[in-house]
Amino acid sequence: MRSEDMRLPEPDSILSPEMLSNLSSVGLMRSYGSGDIIFRFGDPGNEMFIVEDGEIGLLFEEGKSGKLLSRGAFFGELALFSRHRLRTATAVATRETKLRILDQTTFTVLLQEYSELLARLLLQTCAYLVESEQNLVSDLQKRNRELEQTLDYLRRTRRELDSAELLLQTDVLTGLYNRRCLERQVGVVLPRANERAMGLSLIIMDVDHFKSINDSYGHHVGDVVLRRFADQLKNSVRRSDIPCRLGGDEFAVLLSGIETDSVVSTVTQIFNAVSSLDITLPHVELKVTASMGGATYREEEGWDAFFNRADQNLYLAKQSGRHRLGWNGKAISV
Repeated sequence: MRSEDMRLPEPDSILSPEMLSNLSSVGLMRSYGSGDIIFRFGDPGNEMFIVEDGEIGLLFEEGKSGKLLSRGAFFGELALFSRHRLRTATAVATRETKLRILDQTTFTVLLQEYSELLARLLLQTCAYLVESEQNLVSDLQKRNRELEQTLDYLRRTRRELDSAELLLQTDVLTGLYNRRCLERQVGVVLPRANERAMGLSLIIMDVDHFKSINDSYGHHVGDVVLRRFADQLKNSVRRSDIPCRLGGDEFAVLLSGIETDSVVSTVTQIFNAVSSLDITLPHVELKVTASMGGATYREEEGWDAFFNRADQNLYLAKQSGRHRLGWNGKAISV
């Protein structure tokens, strides 16, 4: 994790040395090694944590900056005050770390024996939550803007798709079209290509070694990779193209109206846009590559044959070392 990629916690989320000393006789002390996960996003919880020594990284949902927490910082306080609340971040030790854990039993002890100390702790946590409200409002505004952009993208769908059908033909995770949409559009586009001799190409791509990303870092990070990849793909194609997520880490784009002598250049531009991504998260830095295969439509060719030729070129790209473009039976390192 790089410190320059994180924002430091707000001052009110740091307990004073005096407060740390007063809390030293309550709760449970636990040690963590570098890379240990304290909890994951979406886990249930009823404890809060105080950093006694070391450093903790917090990874929030996509689009929200992470945090680095050092000695005196506290986190997870809402889970203590609101039982069984789901965690809103993933917490990971970035080096050898000691945490003081305050649970419901500790809360009761503080209430009965250290009421003044508990009151001070509550005042500080409440002050921190109030100060964080503006950040929350800013995050919500950002998410609203992103949602508006996604909705605008979805409105570009062909006129023959009504709103209910559109939802059925959109991939929830990435906002791209799904396999159902691609297959429906093929039924429209292929006859037009035969009737008008319109240039038509298909490219299929997938993320290199995606399973190992999921296995090593978890599905939350894998989902971030897929969304970033989809965003790059969405921004690299034309309004008339049909970018889809076929499933898992496999994507496709149907390109129409491209002359044969310029299709390779167009496909190469798309490949360059999506085939190499640098993804930095609080406890993960990834260099993500992709492989791609494509084919140009042959007159009166069926969809299965067309798709299989593109898929064979993708297989060739992967067999030739990945991070390559398969085209016309050759693996090209672009």
